[in-house]
Amino acid sequence: MLRTLTRVVRALDDASVAFALTGGCAVYARGGPPSDHDIDVLVPSTEAESAVQALHRMFGMRPVDPEESWLTKVYDGDWLVDVIFRPNERPVDGATLARADRVRVGPTSVPVMPATYLLTDKLLVLGPHRCDLAEPLQWARALREQVDWAEVDRATGGSPYAAAFLSLCERLAVAPVERRVTVSVTDRSEYVAERLARVLAQDPRTAELGVEVEARGGEVHLRGVVTSERQHAEVAGVAAEHSADHRVRDDIRVVGTANAPGQEDVS
Repeated sequence: MLRTLTRVVRALDDASVAFALTGGCAVYARGGPPSDHDIDVLVPSTEAESAVQALHRMFGMRPVDPEESWLTKVYDGDWLVDVIFRPNERPVDGATLARADRVRVGPTSVPVMPATYLLTDKLLVLGPHRCDLAEPLQWARALREQVDWAEVDRATGGSPYAAAFLSLCERLAVAPVERRVTVSVTDRSEYVAERLARVLAQDPRTAELGVEVEARGGEVHLRGVVTSERQHAEVAGVAAEHSADHRVRDDIRVVGTANAPGQEDVS
């Protein structure tokens, strides 16, 4: 993995592609447990294609066209490199990458995202179908002195899964008890809206539908057009499952059927 990481750093530096290491390798770089997963790098969306071309051109890494819309992939032999440009529906930009600092990792020096970002990003992935706390707990134990716990609490506000994890860290004396900050209703609603938009984009039942999600006051607002009552029901079902305790205002219109669209609230 360190050999592949060294190649990634060399290729992207030579191509002047802005990037930063994230994920398990970044945690390892900052003193956390070793990672035997893939290598994750953040790049702006405008440079994702340039990054893939640089990796292929210099070291023959094999590009892969993934199903996901928020990253692209290349293989260096058996090692996978994820080139991520929109983690958790938050676009990577210059301000994101400016938070990274150069860290020595094996034979190379690489821009690495800070511990607070790494833990926040990990917690935002938690949900009803992905709720294994073992790995983020390992990260939190190893990096706790580097983490701004109040910032993690603020950035994950509205996620009951992140709140449960942070409470566990308090009980285990990993995080300070005084870490909590006040999170407004608007902040929580925005988090729920972002998460629901990501789920609707990735769920195969709803991925092709033109449904928009936005936070409005203390509500999450759905709007757009679908072509059947079945599609409408699928969107409503996904929304109900992933809206936590928020009220979802359903203003989706059904066109192309004899039935008039209903205007209803989904809890």
